[in-house]
This record gives sequence, C-alpha cells and structure tokens, in this order.
Amino acid sequence: MAADNSTMNKLNNERIIPFHRRPQRHVAPYDPKLFEPSAQPVSQEFHKNFPTLVLDIPIEIRAPRAQEFFQSHPDDSYQKTLRLLKWERFNEYYFVNKSLHVKLHIDIHEYLLVTCVNRSDTVFLWPVRLTDKNGGKDPWALKYMQVLLASQGQWVRKTNNKNDNGDTIHIAKYNDKPRWPDITFEELLELAIQDFIINDINHPAAKDLLGKAS
Repeated sequence: MAADNSTMNKLNNERIIPFHRRPQRHVAPYDPKLFEPSAQPVSQEFHKNFPTLVLDIPIEIRAPRAQEFFQSHPDDSYQKTLRLLKWERFNEYYFVNKSLHVKLHIDIHEYLLVTCVNRSDTVFLWPVRLTDKNGGKDPWALKYMQVLLASQGQWVRKTNNKNDNGDTIHIAKYNDKPRWPDITFEELLELAIQDFIINDINHPAAKDLLGKAS
C-alpha cells in the first residue's frame, strides 16, 4: 500500500537533515587568541562580506572522497599547519582551546590543512596528519604529500592501494580549470570551524573522549 503524503513528507524531511548538523552539538564562540597556532581574527559579521557562492556551500574539513576528482590550491598561503582533534566516532575535526590541550593531548595532532576543490566547485579543507600518537612523523604524511603535489594544476583522484599500503593517483583528462573562492584562507577556515570548536570540558566530544558521563 502506498504511503500517504504526510508520511512521505516526514520521511523526506528526515532524509535531508545533514548528519553533521545534529542538534546536540555544543557550539561555543570562536576566539582566535585561545587556539594554536593563532589565526588572524575576522569580523563576526563575515557572512555579509563573503560571496554567496561560498556561503551556499558548507566548507568541510575532510579528506578527498574515493570517487571524486579534485585539485589542491597551488598557493602556499591557502594551507596551514594546525593542531586539531579528530572525533573518530563522527569523523569530525575540532579546534581545541589551549587550556584543554593537556587533558586532551592524546587525541590532538598536527595537521596540514590544505584548501581543495572538486569538479562540483565544492571547496573543502583536507587535513593531512603530520604526527602520530607518539608525536613522531605520521607514516602516511609523505604518501599524502605526493598526492597533494600531483593535485596541483590537474584533476586527480586517489584510491587506496592495498598491495603497497598507499594510494594510487588517477589523473583525469579534464582541461577545465578549478574555480577558487575569492576570499582568504583565514576566512575559509572560519567558515569551516564555526561549529567545530571545543572551548570547555563539557563539550560532547571532550566528554566522550575523557569517558565522562553525559
């Protein structure tokens, strides 16, 4: 029997709610002075100055997906080494207030955050982990750097190669150039992290990783 319109509308509404915007998220104000390394502060009314194209596209902090061709920004000013916490449960990256670094140090690592864009003009920041859990060099860092170099000026796709424990780089024959947003890296970064900041120990990610009761 076909479902009635009210049931279908309810199901459709449930499907389109972005998972990364789940309502229990704890959001705290962004203060660049409390994070490391410090970023140039921009106006909290930044949304009035940004191109509509960028505001319509959430800036995600994520690795390239297995089936997308992308390019990385050729300008070094569109990448920065930062300390981030990855909440594995939801595959999310967070900036952590310096006052909490000691308590959460096990899960905080250095990442090279690189501006990338795919063929749908979706801009994202690829977090390439530079250090392992012991503070040494991450063995994957060099392999990802090779992908980043290959992705400057040409469309590439990376797939996992189980034979040599690395990535296979596929180069597309597309000749079109990527469209980069006409804003700074710091502005892109603020768009990306506005909902992903841990300012106190009661943040759900901090409580989860420290084994504290909700």
